[in-house]
Amino acid sequence: MAHSTRESRRLNWHTLIENYEKSGLSQKAFCEKNSAPLSQFVYYRNKLKSTKKVPLPSPSLFSPIQLQKSAPNDFRELRITLPNGFQCAFPCDVDVITLKKYVEALLSC
Repeated sequence: MAHSTRESRRLNWHTLIENYEKSGLSQKAFCEKNSAPLSQFVYYRNKLKSTKKVPLPSPSLFSPIQLQKSAPNDFRELRITLPNGFQCAFPCDVDVITLKKYVEALLSC
């Protein structure tokens, strides 16, 4: 198969799958509506999904932090300020896994 034909087919499936993602229909209903074979749709959707690259955050998204010492009896918190000014405060004893989930969620917005 010629390279251009393969690229054309991939582009057609990519467009079809993007339309499916926006449609709100089930895969079966979408394929019936668009006269697409369900088995091929599932194959190309999985194939294209696995080739998508998740962009890593740019190093410029991170800012240096400054730590301040506090008195032993003060309530301590970890405060994160995003570039848009949004702030989140977490207790200092929050576990790392939970904190990572929160930060990932915030960065995905």
